Amino acid sequence: MSVGLYVHVPFCKSKCHYCDFNSYAGSEHLINRYLDALNQELVLYKPHLQALKSVYIGGGTPSILTTDQITRVFDAIRRNYYIREKAEITLEVNPGTCNLEKLRTIRMHGVNRLSIGLQAFDDESLAKLGRIHNVEEFIKVYKDAREAGFDNINVDLIFGLPWQSRKDWMISLKQTILLDPEHISIYNLTIEKETKLGRDLQEGRITKLPQELEADMFEDAIKVLKASGYEHYEISNFAKPGKRSQHNQAYWKNEEYLGIGAGATSYLGRVRCTNVKDIPSYIQKILGQSQFAIIEKESLTAEKRLGETIMLNLRLLEGFNKIAMGERFKINIDTLYGPTIKVLSQEGLLKEDREMVMLTDTGVMVANRVFQRFV
Repeated sequence: MSVGLYVHVPFCKSKCHYCDFNSYAGSEHLINRYLDALNQELVLYKPHLQALKSVYIGGGTPSILTTDQITRVFDAIRRNYYIREKAEITLEVNPGTCNLEKLRTIRMHGVNRLSIGLQAFDDESLAKLGRIHNVEEFIKVYKDAREAGFDNINVDLIFGLPWQSRKDWMISLKQTILLDPEHISIYNLTIEKETKLGRDLQEGRITKLPQELEADMFEDAIKVLKASGYEHYEISNFAKPGKRSQHNQAYWKNEEYLGIGAGATSYLGRVRCTNVKDIPSYIQKILGQSQFAIIEKESLTAEKRLGETIMLNLRLLEGFNKIAMGERFKINIDTLYGPTIKVLSQEGLLKEDREMVMLTDTGVMVANRVFQRFV
């Protein structure tokens, strides 16, 4: 069986003020034992699959690893699994944790796609977000990545910051476009309670932007990115022709994948499994007890898998093929979801033809309202 592999590296130099991901600052002393555990988890899964069609190293901050530690990760993957020819191999990079030498090592190990976390193109916003870099350091890493031979780079941006104006957002977009990355991901800021921004919001130090302004920012991004040659292929993602994220598309098509590392999730054989989040507990489970680190397991019913697949497919602007979906799940989509699709079409949120169902431009703006009808 051939699947995508996600490897979670939960270490960071510091915790960003908006981040509620499974990541930890000040735990670098655990990295080498953690890498031992990653290797062992790969061994544990080896009987279940052999080939990988994509690899994604995320975090956290994978680029916090030294060149030797990066080598250990890729040696472990290749020792246990065959990576298919022309497979997309992505590694997340944060400015402030990377230099030209490290980027050359990453490239040497077959990584052919970088995802660089910029978030905003102004130093004041970066400081308020708790980022450890400034714009100049981002540009340096970006140029070093080009020098190291990377010709497929994604840049992450966030909009809807409490202090951000439409003009600020347009500056971030246009300055990023001038660098000509192959892929741009834009995310609407969600302020989670357990983050620094969440506490600031609760205590009145910041206020959320009006939803209408956030919607305007999203529309601005769609217009300027499309006009600059980027295809809007997924709600939050824009790519130059031929540069869509192959690994992430597998998620949106609800295909099987293996996730290893603390807090990572796998979807194999109609079963979703999630690992324990805490780093020491993960290491103890894998190395101390020689067992999987799974803390949660769910066997998905056919109905739930279908609903989730439709929802995830609708994240792609091309939507889903009713005939192919029906064949995949041995069901007539029109019979099961025809009334729902009809109502959403009448509301102007979906459009369909004989085969395809997809979000309208209005539906893209309120996608969560659409998704709720299918899950």
